[in-house]
Amino acid sequence: MHELPLVIFTVLSQIAVGALFTMWIVDLKGGILNVKLGKGLAISIFALATVAILASIFHLGHPLQAYKALLNVQTSWLSREIWLFSLMLLTMIGYIFTWSEGKESQRRIVGAFSSLFGLIAVMASAMIYVLPAMPAWNNFSPIFFFVMTGVLLGPLYVGVVLYFFDKESLNLWKVAPLMALVYAMSSFFYITVLFSGTGTLAATADNIINHPMFVFRGLLSWIIPVVVLLPFFFLKVKKKPAMMLVAIVFILAFAGEIIGREIFYNTIVELDINQID
Repeated sequence: MHELPLVIFTVLSQIAVGALFTMWIVDLKGGILNVKLGKGLAISIFALATVAILASIFHLGHPLQAYKALLNVQTSWLSREIWLFSLMLLTMIGYIFTWSEGKESQRRIVGAFSSLFGLIAVMASAMIYVLPAMPAWNNFSPIFFFVMTGVLLGPLYVGVVLYFFDKESLNLWKVAPLMALVYAMSSFFYITVLFSGTGTLAATADNIINHPMFVFRGLLSWIIPVVVLLPFFFLKVKKKPAMMLVAIVFILAFAGEIIGREIFYNTIVELDINQID
């Protein structure tokens, strides 16, 4: 993979944001009763986000000068992205410490701010790629696809962790097949629209579907969550998928998103410099 640090950063950070948002909503509804479990889950999400940000440093040409990227917040989406993820991590530290008895109100307020910073940070990440020189990205699609990674894998991550600690009654696995369906249909529509265009748009679409891993990407991220988990919605006898089955779907969908991000970065066709207005 040519953009491995960037692939790891974007996918892991989006999972962390999706998981944090899910955890905050679950807590808001009183779904996590054990503060020890909540703190452990929050620490794991913090670790996930930290690994993502560390990976991003290796993408920079001069990692030791990474601080310079912080100085252009007024004009640079990269700078805004760094600030917003930093705010998410800082507020997450406070969020972790509020996972104790008697701090429910503070925890939910801090969790709301941390989730919000994370969501805006993911959007800022996507805005880096909304560029006139890349017509296939110069629209809402980078934001949509980056958010979808978090929406697909974040709830699944929280669901798997809670499953391991006997909290399967929350049924967070139900989010995955529905989001995978939306994701697949949107991607089909996006590629179709690209093919209806000309020049770099059609060339990008052609690169995407002819990428050697495109079939695996669709199979792992879209088809498997739907085929494996959706049937449980229609069983006459109320039955839930086994914990291990949900964990396997998460791992496979995660692999699918890694492949999908690799395809995202390596199939884009740029305009010639003379074609840019």
